[in-house]
Amino acid sequence: MPVRTPALMAFLASTCTAAATWGDQAAIAVCTDYVMQICGPDTPPGMTLLGAFGLGAATRVSLRDGAGEIWQCSGQANGLVDDVEMAEFPEPRPVRLAAGAPSAVLQDTIAASEATQYVVPLVAGQLLFARVVELSPGLILEVRDPDGQPLALRTVTDRVFLDRAERSGDYAVRLINHGTASASPLSIIAVY
Repeated sequence: MPVRTPALMAFLASTCTAAATWGDQAAIAVCTDYVMQICGPDTPPGMTLLGAFGLGAATRVSLRDGAGEIWQCSGQANGLVDDVEMAEFPEPRPVRLAAGAPSAVLQDTIAASEATQYVVPLVAGQLLFARVVELSPGLILEVRDPDGQPLALRTVTDRVFLDRAERSGDYAVRLINHGTASASPLSIIAVY
């Protein structure tokens, strides 16, 4: 059911791209404000805009709250908000590298507004490389450490992650489809 909320235009001045229109920014603001209300006072502060794109009169917005949870929402410049949901991630799939091979090539079909995640066991000091090869404009790559803290977030223009593990444990590589259609991204995950 649509809900009217005030806009947070000051917040958007520093987070929206120059290409965003007034309508997009207003829709992003109402979604941001609404998600902040849902999160409540116990959620750590901070809201990051992951992406936004127009869907007719509405704008589909993806946000990450201070606790690292990802939210998706449809908002309109007139203050209407609907279809608000927290992104759900399926059980992680372990990445198994063949003996002597440092990398694996993976492919999944990810429905619109859905996600998939892989778990990669690393030893402190090893390098993790993750790359997504996909033309879908709504795909987001996220890597999280063994405690579930986000290490990196890459959007459509930058879908490559390379970093050294600070400690041993299971690292999560998440692919989030922020787009309006299914995507079948080809992913390369390597450990060196």
